[in-house]
Amino acid sequence: MEHIENIEEIISYLGKAKKLSDLLNLEGFPGGPEAAAIASQIVVAAAVITLILSLLQCFFGYKMLRFWVALIGFVIGFAAGSGIIANIMEVPSKVLIVLVGITAGALLGILAFKLYVVGVFIYCGMMGAAAAALLPFKDQNETMQTAQMVLMIIVFIVSGVLAVIFQRYVIVIVSAVAGGMHAAGALSTLVPELASEKMTAAAAVVLIILGIGVQLLTTRDRKKKAKKKE
Repeated sequence: MEHIENIEEIISYLGKAKKLSDLLNLEGFPGGPEAAAIASQIVVAAAVITLILSLLQCFFGYKMLRFWVALIGFVIGFAAGSGIIANIMEVPSKVLIVLVGITAGALLGILAFKLYVVGVFIYCGMMGAAAAALLPFKDQNETMQTAQMVLMIIVFIVSGVLAVIFQRYVIVIVSAVAGGMHAAGALSTLVPELASEKMTAAAAVVLIILGIGVQLLTTRDRKKKAKKKE
């Protein structure tokens, strides 16, 4: 199974698991009720975890910036390290793949934590791209998928550059938008009343507005704080 690298992939897996749960509930399906109950529990557990992480991102994105940066660095390092060693080895060893992945992840996580500006660029770039990935593209043909990928790359670069220049405001907005959108998606899985597109969009808008407001009221610009100390 491929590594789940970010929150939007979890949302994708949630949708697949939900479809599997519905299929298992069909009358006459082998092992139906028991298997459906397990699939439903997995869907709920994944949705709860996604909701918690997304809400933390939405309301505490700026305060927890170094944590998110280190976490993203670790995930990227783990995926890259384990992927490279798995391709190099003729007979892959799961233990070695995991150890190399953890080591690479820890090193990149520490590096991202220490190199603040680089971390800000990566964090905001990924959050912007994650939000762009959730935009509805009606015709999911090859052309539209390519257009969405290009849009994600552009948003990644623009969000990262703006975050490095303006930092606090961009970090607050990007983290609130990405966190709010993903939290609304998780809520639609947990609360049937929010399952429609309109309700999910409305919940996302409310969370984004609240997230931006809370973050702006509870944080201060790090550059200004540093100048005051001097």
